[in-house]
Amino acid sequence: MKSRFKRVVGFLFEVERHELLKVALLAIAFFFVIGAYTVTRELKDAVFSTIVGSDRRFLAYAKIASMFILVPAIFFHSRLVDLLRRHYLLYIYALFYGILGFVFVYFLGHKDIGLPNVVSSPYRLFGWFFYFFIEGYAPLVVSVFWAFANSMTAPSSAKNNYTVIIAGSKLGGIIAAGGAWVLLRSGLFSDVANLQIILALSSIALCFVPLIIYYLVTKVPQKELHGYEAGYKLQKIRHATHKDEGFTVVHSMFSGLVMLFKYPYVMGIFGMSFFFELISQALKVENIIFGKHVSNTLSEFTAFLLWQALLVHLVAFFVVTFGTRALISYLGERRSLLLIPAATGLAMIVFVLYPSYSSAIFAFVVTRSVNYAFAAPLRESLYIPTVKEVQFKSKSWIDGVGVKFSKTCASSFNMYTDGLVGTALLGVQSVFFGLVISFWFLVAYVLGLRYEKAVKRNEVIGSGEILP
Repeated sequence: MKSRFKRVVGFLFEVERHELLKVALLAIAFFFVIGAYTVTRELKDAVFSTIVGSDRRFLAYAKIASMFILVPAIFFHSRLVDLLRRHYLLYIYALFYGILGFVFVYFLGHKDIGLPNVVSSPYRLFGWFFYFFIEGYAPLVVSVFWAFANSMTAPSSAKNNYTVIIAGSKLGGIIAAGGAWVLLRSGLFSDVANLQIILALSSIALCFVPLIIYYLVTKVPQKELHGYEAGYKLQKIRHATHKDEGFTVVHSMFSGLVMLFKYPYVMGIFGMSFFFELISQALKVENIIFGKHVSNTLSEFTAFLLWQALLVHLVAFFVVTFGTRALISYLGERRSLLLIPAATGLAMIVFVLYPSYSSAIFAFVVTRSVNYAFAAPLRESLYIPTVKEVQFKSKSWIDGVGVKFSKTCASSFNMYTDGLVGTALLGVQSVFFGLVISFWFLVAYVLGLRYEKAVKRNEVIGSGEILP
């Protein structure tokens, strides 16, 4: 019985013995990153809706504004990529969000600008600042973590290693969302104190991340930190020939954006994120508005949002544990990429044909779970056969401005459909979601072919070179 259990665990989480320490530490670090992100993302919506208001227009304006505010931040990030070693970036961003989080903890309790002031107004700037602060978390913490992991993972190891890493993150999300939900429902503290406690604990969790990454880079053998060997050889050649030293500040800041538009492969990765966020956000906004209407207190509203997040992480943990590695091993990366729009499309058919709050929750949980547990390891694997500029710079543009742009488009669609009912709403939603899924299928198919070709030819996309 014991040996059978070991075989099952070995199949579900098969990691090469020499990579165990690296993968385990990455999983632990991602546990804290996603645990903190899970609850702060829901706090963002709860705080913004309470301080600024839950009007659709305010939510749409916030998405648009956050997209433009992130532009200078990502330009600055692109410059840091060329000045600092990759793990230093993760140190800086994790500590920045951890420390600044405590500043927001204090101001959440301020009697005039914080939550004790119960008068909602679009002119209350603190609500906007808090929203923009959390919106930068994904492109500057989550994205950099994945860029760091991608830079030290080989394509052949990704489907095994990433399953373990994502399983760790789902446990972080489950524990964080579940613990926060229990706190909010317990009634032990006031609404304001509840949110301050949750944000403070999230900030503490982020401060652990640099310690874990430091232990990783000092204890894991250097040869295990190479990842895609062709990419590592290319980087060594560049350093040896001093090719990177001639980069101007302008080139350093714009190279990631240039790569995004120059290489169709990179634009294809953007498409995979864009189409998911377009559908996910269209459902998310509806859930936020509904939750605000049925909740009597701030704690109830935040608990409502965290309950949805908990469901997503529970389903995603089940999928990543029992389905992700098996499906990718059996189907391969190219066919597996096609399953993502297929599963999302089926969930949207249920939502469109049987519109209700329950079907919206079902579609939201399915699309988010499939993305986190199945699409994420595949999408991150696509970055492995690329140059450093794509892994760290273009990725931040995609995860930052690109994702915010897709959310803005989704919010615009929600505003357009506001007031439509019956067959009119059904017709508009069917056309919109049908077109999105169709284009998503096309991009996934072409992207999968290009990935397999690059790995087979030992190619580093973005360099124009094929190494022996």
